[in-house]
Amino acid sequence: KMVADIFVEGESDLGLICEECLDICLRRGSKDNMTTLVVKFPAQPIGNGGGVMARREARERAAKEEGHNEGRNSSEGMIS
Repeated sequence: KMVADIFVEGESDLGLICEECLDICLRRGSKDNMTTLVVKFPAQPIGNGGGVMARREARERAAKEEGHNEGRNSSEGMIS
């Protein structure tokens, strides 16, 4: 399902899909050797969207927002 979702999100570059799969495994805590192989069959649709690059940009925005919110939360508890 993970790979099919990436196709549906508009990614057609199999190399980027492999990278995204590995990134997901690493974020989930994998510490073992990892190898990916993606085969696209003709029946698998490729949607319209930003694919892996859009996912990466969304993660970067979320990380920046989280960092911004953490900074704000730590300063809220400070006494002036």
